Amino acid sequence: MAVLALMEASTGSAAFLPEFEAIRAAAPDLPGLAALEPLARTGVPTRTQLEQRFATLQPAVDAMVVEAESDGGIAGWFRRLIASLVRVERTDIAEGTGPKAAMARARQRMEEGDLAAALREVDTIVPMPDPVRSWANGARARLELE
Repeated sequence: MAVLALMEASTGSAAFLPEFEAIRAAAPDLPGLAALEPLARTGVPTRTQLEQRFATLQPAVDAMVVEAESDGGIAGWFRRLIASLVRVERTDIAEGTGPKAAMARARQRMEEGDLAAALREVDTIVPMPDPVRSWANGARARLELE
């Protein structure tokens, strides 16, 4: 019963420490149990939450790319202004390299339901913007819990 309660509690995003403690009391030598404790204390985003959050990551990546590509002066200012007003998304970008291509491939993987593959793509983004890093940490936690 304790295992079923833990499995049920871990499908949500809330902490599941009481269910974890019940398992630890019943089977303290269970392999992999120690790795669950930090996840049980904090909870883990659900796949649905990760899908919703993923949809909000593109602007952070776009801003990082624009900042990296922009130069100083009036030309750089103008490029940043246009980039903040207009979003043009290439359909063939998934074939390329760089952060935008990685996000395009990750989006495809998310649409296929392959969280692990999406995370592998996102992990290639360097430097990783904070919202993307937060999403990646949540995805890693979900995969570890599953």
